[in-house]
Order: sequence, then C-alpha cells, then structure tokens
Amino acid sequence: MTATSRKAPLSGGRLAAVVGGITSLMLAALLLLAGTGLLWADSRKDDDGYFSTSHERLVTSTHAIATDDLEIDGALTLSEGLYGKLRLEVDGDKPVFAGIARSRDVHAFLQDSAHATLTDLEVRPFRPHYRNDPGTLAPGRPGAQTFWAASTEGDGERELTWKVQDGDWSVVVMNADGSRGVNARVSAGASVPLVDDLGYGFSIASLVLVLLGGTLLAEAFRRRPRPSSPDGSASGA
Repeated sequence: MTATSRKAPLSGGRLAAVVGGITSLMLAALLLLAGTGLLWADSRKDDDGYFSTSHERLVTSTHAIATDDLEIDGALTLSEGLYGKLRLEVDGDKPVFAGIARSRDVHAFLQDSAHATLTDLEVRPFRPHYRNDPGTLAPGRPGAQTFWAASTEGDGERELTWKVQDGDWSVVVMNADGSRGVNARVSAGASVPLVDDLGYGFSIASLVLVLLGGTLLAEAFRRRPRPSSPDGSASGA
C-alpha cells in the first residue's frame, strides 16, 4: 500500500518571504494607483503649468474685496518649491488693482474703510460668501502702498504671480483709484510642483516594490534539492 505524499509545510524563512512578497505587491498596487492619479491630475494643468479656476465675478459695493487670512506653515516651506507659485488673473469694469500682502498690513490699510472679506466659496454653482466690514474713510490708491509682496494694476486683464512663502497673507482686489463699487472677474491658479514629483516618486517606488515582492515569492517557492543520505542517494526515494 502506497502512502499518500504530502507537501511539507513552509518553513519559517519561506513563510516570512511569502508574507513579505505579498505585502510588497499590495503596497506596489496602492502606490501605482496613487502615482497614476497624481500624474493624471498633473496633466490637467494649463500650458503655463498651473491648476486654475474658471473666471468668476466678484462684486461688492464697498472699497475692496479681501480674502480671509491665508495661513502658510513655515515648516512646510523648508523644501524649496514645495508650494510653487500663486497666479491671479483679474479683469475689472474699471482700471483694477490686485495685490497680496501680509494680513496685518492689509488689515491696517482697510480697517477704517468699508470692505468685504471673502470667507468661503461654493464652487458649483459658484457662490462667494462675504463678511462686510464697515468703515467711513476711503483707503486711497492701493498701488501707492509699499507693503505688497506682489501686485498689478491697470486696464483690461491683469496678472500677478507670487512665490508662496510662510506666514499669514491676504489677497486684495480693488479699483485702482480705491473707489467704491468693485466688479471684477477673477481666476486663481497654483503651480503645485509637488503633484508632479509625488506622481513620479510613487510610480518608481511601486516598480521597486514589484521587483522586491517578485524576488521574495520566487525565493519562497524555489524548489530546493533533497538532502542526500549517507550512501549518496537522495533521501525519500
């Protein structure tokens, strides 16, 4: 009567290799999915390399529209180029001004003037939400101020670009003469080079993990030679 042969259970080393190989392949799949998604997102940039919103109209009867504080964490800007650049395109019914500055300077400039602070945005449909701050004095010409980190003014469509830095910042849109009644079409864009870098990084890491996982599984299931008996014949014959 012939005994039924059974496969020997995996040794501890082989079992560890199988677990490591499967885990590596699962992580590779996740990284490949993430990398593909990021590279697809990067392909949605415009010809100048920016993710951009559509041009939407911002209107106020006051002297200015300012954003709430934009807080940029200094720890995240230690890596040069992490955030990239901000681009603002503005087109007003009158000669228009757009600028970005430290929030404290914007607050001091507008504190005695009626202005609207943009606190929130709904995208679809586009709907801005403002907090109206009262004031009785005209702020004067914004272009005459020296605290702007980046600014632009004039007729027709204007564009400013600003390399993102750490701190608290505010974006301001006004008529170039500082008068009441701002009516402007605005588009915001960001270059965000990190998306491209992460996409390629995740994709390369996924290939490395595929090679590692395949190597571990191949090693785990590689047929080992049977140990020889003292007389030179293979054991188990």
